[in-house]
This record gives sequence, C-alpha cells and structure tokens, in this order.
Amino acid sequence: MRDLRGIDWGRIADVAIVIALLVSGFGQLAWGDTNGPIWANVILMTAIALPALWRRSRPELAFAASMTAVLVVSLAYYPSGTDGPGESWFGFLIMTFSLALYGEGRARTFATLYGAAAFAAINTGQLVVGTDPFDVFTAWVFPVVAWLGGWALHQRQAAAERHRGRADEAELRRAEDARRAVELERARIARELHDMISHSVSVMVMQAAVERRLLADESTSYARTLQQIERSGRDALGELRTLLGVLHDSGDGGELAPQPGLDDLPALVEHVREAGLPVALSIEGEHVELSPALQLTAFRIVQEALTNVVKHAGEAHAEVVVTSSAIGRDNAEVGEAREALFGVTIPERAGAFREFCATIGRRVVTEFNYRLSGRHEAHIFVGIATESRQNAADLAALLEGHGYRTVDLTDDELAKLHVRYMVGGRSPDVRNERLYRFEFPERPGALMEFLERLGGRWNISLFHYRNHGSDFGRVLAGFEVPDGDAVEFDQFLRTLGYFHQREKDNAAYDLFLGRAS
Repeated sequence: MRDLRGIDWGRIADVAIVIALLVSGFGQLAWGDTNGPIWANVILMTAIALPALWRRSRPELAFAASMTAVLVVSLAYYPSGTDGPGESWFGFLIMTFSLALYGEGRARTFATLYGAAAFAAINTGQLVVGTDPFDVFTAWVFPVVAWLGGWALHQRQAAAERHRGRADEAELRRAEDARRAVELERARIARELHDMISHSVSVMVMQAAVERRLLADESTSYARTLQQIERSGRDALGELRTLLGVLHDSGDGGELAPQPGLDDLPALVEHVREAGLPVALSIEGEHVELSPALQLTAFRIVQEALTNVVKHAGEAHAEVVVTSSAIGRDNAEVGEAREALFGVTIPERAGAFREFCATIGRRVVTEFNYRLSGRHEAHIFVGIATESRQNAADLAALLEGHGYRTVDLTDDELAKLHVRYMVGGRSPDVRNERLYRFEFPERPGALMEFLERLGGRWNISLFHYRNHGSDFGRVLAGFEVPDGDAVEFDQFLRTLGYFHQREKDNAAYDLFLGRAS
C-alpha cells in the first residue's frame, strides 16, 4: 500500500477551497450575474479566493486581503441595487473562521477589529441601497458564528496540546524513574561484588603482611616479595573500589582515591623497579591538561606494557617516553588545517539547511550555529573538517559556485575566540517557535541524515550544534510551528527516531533567545 503519511493534506484542502471559490464566482459571472466589466469582476473574485492559500500560515494577512476584496466587491455592486455575488460571502466566512482558528494574539485582535469595521461599512452600503434593516442586522449572525466556531476549535486544540505536553512529561518521569531503578540495582550488584572480592583480597594482603612481620630479617628477597604482594593487593583493592564506584556503607567517611593518570607514572615505574625490572622514565614537551579518561587510558597502556615486560622479557630493561604538546583542541584543529570556519549566507526558508548540507556532501560538520534574524536571508556560522588549507579553499569555492555568499573565518581570531559562541539572541521575527533538544549517534554524515529526517515542512528558526567528539551529537533546534500544525508536528517527532525533549518555560530561553517584543 502506498505510504500517504508524507502528503500535506492541509495544503490540499486550502487549494480545494480556492478552486471551489473560483468555480463558484466564475460560474455566477458566466450566468451574467455581473456589475461592471467582466475583467474587473474576474480580478476581484480571484483576489477574494487566493488568500485562502495562506489561511493557515498567515491567517491575519489572508483575512485582511480577503476582507478588503469583499469590501471592494460589495461597494461596486451596491450602486446597481444588489448585494454582490454570493461567492464573496462564502470566502469571507471561510476566512473569518480561519482567522479565529489559526490567528494569534494582538494580530488576530487587530484583524478582527478591521473585519468588523469593514463589515459595518458594507452594512452602511446595504442600508443606502434600501436593504431591510432587519436583514442587515441578522447578516452579522453568520460571521459571528464563524468566528466563534473557529475560536472554540482553537481553544480545544490548545487544550489538547497542553494535555499531550503533560502526558509527555509524565512519560519522561516514568523513564527517569526506570533509569534510576536500574542504576540502583547496578549499584547494589557492584557493592556486593566489591564486598565479595575485596574480602578475599584483603585476607591475602593481611596474610602477606603478617608473614613479613614474623620474619627475623625483613631485608631478604623473601620479605621483599611478601611486601610486593601486600602492596599489589592494596593497589588492587583501591582500583577495584574506583572501578565499581562504590563506597562501603560502614560510614568511615573516607573518599575513593582518584583514577590514576600521567602524574602517577613515576610511582608506577618505581613500583616496577622494586619488582626487579630496570625502567627509565622520561617526559618530553610541555604539560598538557588532559581529561581523566584519557589520562587513565595512557596509564593503563604503560601499566600493561610494563607488566608484559616483567612476565615475558626475562633479564631485560624498559624505557618509557611520554611526549606532549600544549595545544588546545579547537585552535589545534584550525592551526593544523583540520577545521575550516565559514560565515555563509543562505536563503531564509524551510528546507534551506538541508540543501546547504547536501551541497557540502559527506564532509564532517564540526559546528553549526544559526538564529532567525530576518525573512529573506539566513547567516550561519559553520565549521567543517578539512585536510589542508587548499581543501578549505576548494570548499569555499564550491559554496560560492552554488550561489552561497561565503566568508572564510578560519584565521579570524574574533570569530574563533568570541563570535562562534555569540551567534543567536532574541529575534523579533520569530513566530510560533517551539524549542527542542535532540540527540543522534555521532558519525560522518549524521548531521545531514538528521536534517533529511527533519525535512522542509517547518521553518528552522534556531540551530546550534558542536561536535565534541562524543558518541552522541547534541542539537538545540527551534521550529516555527503554527497551532494548526501542532498535531502533525508531534506525530512527526514521534516517528523521527531520535531522542528529543521539548524545552518549555525555560528561563535561559526567555532571557536570551525568545521573541523580542
């Protein structure tokens, strides 16, 4: 069966309304129900019908345009003593309903007041041509009913959205409770495992310590062997406690020792020397601040290598050389031509992000910052992994060749140190914005795949992404979602396949990113 989920049924309905209004209006013209030149009637009928195409995305402007056309048609017909074609009234009622359903805030209020004033002007014209005052009064019933019907449906959809939001929050809480339960169970298992193993190793350590102290001469090789067993056992206990991340419930107040790192290499080397292996340690270069995980990895590599030498090399010696370089990650990537930074101007419309990423292909995007600042052009700050300076120049030429105005910011210190962190701010142009956090597996082309799944149905008003080298990419994105698209957008998120969480009533967003009044 053909998949119909990607069809925009709302747009099809809008087009059908326009066609129905045009057919109705032109049909009356064909039957001779006209006042004035045919071409003038055709223009007015078209002006009344076409705004229905934007009754969802721009309900206030669509209503004002249609209302103005109705006003012109009515005033044009009144000198002949008639009320004008019925098609104009059908269009007016449809646009009135759409204004109440899809409009928002002060814009909807102003549009409603304009419609009431225009309708009063039409009523005045009716009285002038001799229409029964009772008929003029009752004519208000239809637009009032249409407006109230749209407003009631608007309130119902808003209530449903709030209910879905509470349901999503409840689901997140249930997931968090389940995660915490799993963590507690893992902690319990780790604690029991620690107690069982540590008991056996502690007995071994105590026996070795007691045996060594019972010796008359602690300087013998036998005593040194027992001392080495005791020390290795204590080290194993410390590493076991660190690995399991568990404190005993005895309340002794002691804290776990930190994970071993590069600063512990001298102690490791001395420990191996005492075991009988001559080891030389040299550290070259400047001091570098590395993450604890990376330091632990380096320490384990050296530890495993020395252990293998002790076990298998026999009468030998070892040399450990550590070389480091104090270059920060971001500046290192730029300085070594591994990352190019660009300021690129792209069209401000739905789907433009995806087209831009398709242009750069399977290149690794390291950074992507954008905030809606106008309705014609979008300025994005983008970082792309490169292999050389020439590679960056070729990429800039590729973007220019596809019509994107591109500025190379790779050597711009202001851009690298400050501007990259300041892209954004409050936007006066954003409408109906919804803010979400996403996570997706980090791999080449992952960002492009993410944008492909987002599609171009809703305009992206905010986007922030930075590749931190972790297993998951994290994106903060804002979307302009009219209230009429809320149900479809929520369904789209549920089928997206990525973890997502909506940010509502966020203080940081309200202060620094929300719509500027």
